[in-house]
Amino acid sequence: MRTTWLSSLALLLALGCAGATAGAPDETLPYTAPRQPRDLNLRLQQHFPAEARATGTSGLARVRVALAEDGRVLLVKPIAATEPQFAEACEQMLEDTRWSPARRGQRPVSEVISFQCRFEVRGGPGPGYEAAVRSVVREHAPEIAACHAPVADILEGTVVLEWTTDGDGEVARARITASPIEDESFERCLLEAVRTWRFPPVGHERTSAYPLRFGY
Repeated sequence: MRTTWLSSLALLLALGCAGATAGAPDETLPYTAPRQPRDLNLRLQQHFPAEARATGTSGLARVRVALAEDGRVLLVKPIAATEPQFAEACEQMLEDTRWSPARRGQRPVSEVISFQCRFEVRGGPGPGYEAAVRSVVREHAPEIAACHAPVADILEGTVVLEWTTDGDGEVARARITASPIEDESFERCLLEAVRTWRFPPVGHERTSAYPLRFGY
């Protein structure tokens, strides 16, 4: 997917024209549109931008997708998105997927389609819970600052924390999923602090992510 959209689309059209001279499908035959993979909704959730998930932000991205005759995704061109991170996530999500190809009669054909990625926050207790999470993080800002102080000269960017709470709101597991630096002391300090935090109980396990921005 590193080839430019225009050159790749030109190649796709050229291949289509070449096929037309060697027995292309009859345009009068019934057309069947391509079908998306069954796991696409799961892939959408797996590629949900971490910062957007952490803040409970939903989003949309519209793209054009070039599909080969065997259903492989040749390339993806973003057209519009509520935020750039959703366009990037949509493109990454579609990479390496395999569709049921379009057909003209019984013959599979290449196709360029429009597709919309809808990233929706699901399964959470709602905006009130997200606000409570932000409140807990702010409450523990001095601990975060203490961990940050030794690396303040080299840490600039966003560190994404992820933790899982049990039904009582106690942190059972915690990890750092993204960081602009690799520093064991900083990461250990931050994770040890997170494991002592207490969040509102929701009666079941819940995984949350939160972006910490440093140096802005």
